[in-house]
Amino acid sequence: MTQGQQTLEVMNSWPFWVVGGLLVVWVLIQAVLYVRLAYKEADRIGYDKKKLKTAMGNGAFAAIGPSMASIAVLIALMAVLGGPVAWHRDAVIGAPQTDLAAATIGAETIMGEGAGLGGDNFTLEAAAMAMLIMALNGAGWLILIIIFTPHLEKMRIKMSGGDAVWLGLLSTGATLGVFGNFSAIRLVMGGDHMTGVIVAFAIQFVLDKWGAQKFEWLKAYALGFSLAGGLFAAAFVGAM
Repeated sequence: MTQGQQTLEVMNSWPFWVVGGLLVVWVLIQAVLYVRLAYKEADRIGYDKKKLKTAMGNGAFAAIGPSMASIAVLIALMAVLGGPVAWHRDAVIGAPQTDLAAATIGAETIMGEGAGLGGDNFTLEAAAMAMLIMALNGAGWLILIIIFTPHLEKMRIKMSGGDAVWLGLLSTGATLGVFGNFSAIRLVMGGDHMTGVIVAFAIQFVLDKWGAQKFEWLKAYALGFSLAGGLFAAAFVGAM
């Protein structure tokens, strides 16, 4: 048995599954608490429960497309760092592409540039450094969220001057700016990236323009279908 196989055997041992499972359970508890808080706030402001359920269902459906894009990278992460680490990293952060890059940097810090992950000489020290770099990489996002999230709503209201109409326009403009920026970057890259954006836009346009007129429910799920379609189109072009 090679050093790499021994390391992977340790990474797939039961203590890692237990620790990873605890983290996943904690994420599930947070999700449940968040949903409960949403219902409680809906009662406080008199928001229609039916609309709330619809919004949650739409959000869950729309999340399927981006999640599918992570599966291939997640499998690669499982192959080199074991199932438990990949499982809990994706459950906590949900960015296996970034984690794979961070893990590679961590492993090369110990083993030298170009050594990569999961090779015959992959040591426990390299695996530990890979996990440390992944944790540090994700910690920055979490710290910023903790510091700035409580102040974002106050900032948004202050920028709008308390005008409800302007507040809505500001939020819509910010959303369009974010999606526009992401799309423009992919369009300039060309190839499979550009294909994904164009196909997703085409699906969204067709569903909104014609599909939703015949089938009202399509309007709520158009985003999910467009994301999934764009991702599959990009993967198909990239594999050619």
